Amino acid sequence: MSFEYDQYLRRHKANVQKGLDWLKENLPEVLEKTEDLDWQIGMAHDQSKSDPEEYAAYDAYFYGRNRSYACVQNFRRAWLRHIHLNPHHWQHWVLVNDDPKEGEICLEMPYNYIIEMICDWWSFSWAGGNLDEIFDWYDEHREYMKLEERTRERVEDILRKMLLKLSETGTDDQELMHYGVKGMKWGVRRTPEELKYNKGSVGTTVNRYLRYNVRTRDGLRANSISDHAADQAESRRVTARDILDAAERSLYIGEVKTDVAGRRSKQYLGKDATVCINPDNGVIVTVWPTSSSKTRKHMKRRA
Repeated sequence: MSFEYDQYLRRHKANVQKGLDWLKENLPEVLEKTEDLDWQIGMAHDQSKSDPEEYAAYDAYFYGRNRSYACVQNFRRAWLRHIHLNPHHWQHWVLVNDDPKEGEICLEMPYNYIIEMICDWWSFSWAGGNLDEIFDWYDEHREYMKLEERTRERVEDILRKMLLKLSETGTDDQELMHYGVKGMKWGVRRTPEELKYNKGSVGTTVNRYLRYNVRTRDGLRANSISDHAADQAESRRVTARDILDAAERSLYIGEVKTDVAGRRSKQYLGKDATVCINPDNGVIVTVWPTSSSKTRKHMKRRA
């Protein structure tokens, strides 16, 4: 037995729980379809790692300073056992058929296990103190992961919601265990006005969000936001959520226009922001706040 490995297991489970607690606090709507998650994550998560068949192999591999052939093979067998016993791993839901014509089939993951999987991934961000790390990690592993289509949609929907919420709650310095601001007392919250605008995060947040196959209301694939448009958003106090809402839930969509330099753009008017997107490459090129009069006008038309 290893003190180091025991400590790691305790910290890991605590960090998985922190992820769930954050979702409860900040995105309770994400957890509406779940049951018994407190038991599943608080009590049952990774219990098999304490079994002799897994414990000794994991301990030797990570903390035994031993990477002999036998050690590696024992770890691989333990990891395979762990995947089979723990449905919060996506590999658990990949069926490898005997018939080569059927090949591999990805099965849909139950929603509870999707939440646990995301909290499991996120635990390493909590351990390192950088809660945004999960988004880069997912981007690096996205193409490799074999996820059933609806499972992937749910995973990316949750990640998008997490990304927007983090961008609005002052997490740039990542010292947010109390979900407040660096220097504030524990539990002190920022005002709605302070939360509304998080300078410096707009471009990064929008570009991260757009990695997840985002389309406008009329089906245009939005790929990125230009530095110019991100600067406009910051100077005009337009949030990432405002920009994305304009693209995905537009109240009005204009025709494609071409300027004197031959650059094409299409206007998407949202409740709080209006954006222009180049239809040829999906880049958001211009951003400005939507006037209240235009919002009222187009909301009446939608009604």
